[in-house]
Amino acid sequence: MSFEAPEFNPSARTPVASSIAARWILALSVGLGALLALWVWRKYTSRFSACRRRAGEGALRGEAFASEALLIDVRSKTEFDRSHIAGAIHIPHRRIVRRLPVATGGGKPVLLYCRSGRRSGIACRRLRRRGYTQVFNAGGYRETAEGLGRALVATGTSTGASA
Repeated sequence: MSFEAPEFNPSARTPVASSIAARWILALSVGLGALLALWVWRKYTSRFSACRRRAGEGALRGEAFASEALLIDVRSKTEFDRSHIAGAIHIPHRRIVRRLPVATGGGKPVLLYCRSGRRSGIACRRLRRRGYTQVFNAGGYRETAEGLGRALVATGTSTGASA
């Protein structure tokens, strides 16, 4: 009985080699998919980066437009009546898209605020999707009032209006 060693053929695929190649292809596909998802996420979230809270960072103090900007309270009517920033206009966040064009008139910058910054962020993103570029989330009303150097007032003593 003679024993012959099989010929070595480097191009022949073994089940082990195919499984390793399949794993590499899968790993590369997942990696490329993750990179694509990250790129898409960064591309589309950067448009709305101005909708993040700004008052907490002290950003309102140094911005020149803050004195000429339209200040809008996006909270409920009850919250607005209880206390708001002097000179603010009340437009609930759910109605902001319909009512803002009437309130702005001429393309002034717009500062939105609410109790914590969540609803003003929602309103800001809605307006940015509609093409408004000078819309900013000022965050919570207390921090915004402090950042702008304005007083908090009740509706009876306010100079603000409801749009």
